[in-house]
Amino acid sequence: MAYSIGDSGEMEMMTFVHVFEIATAQDSSSVLPILDDVFSQLKTIMPQLQTIYIRNDNAGCYHCAQTVIIQ
Repeated sequence: MAYSIGDSGEMEMMTFVHVFEIATAQDSSSVLPILDDVFSQLKTIMPQLQTIYIRNDNAGCYHCAQTVIIQ
């Protein structure tokens, strides 16, 4: 989910769904492409977007250098 403040000053929520046909490990190799896709979609929807804050549930797939250094 992504939250933003709309032009009217109200909070808006967007939900992104990624469906996989096969069992996929929830590790950085699956999380990073999803984040990349969400970032790309957000930039398309809101071209003025400059900062994104990521909140996670402290799962192990977020605890690697690749995930920490994404831009």
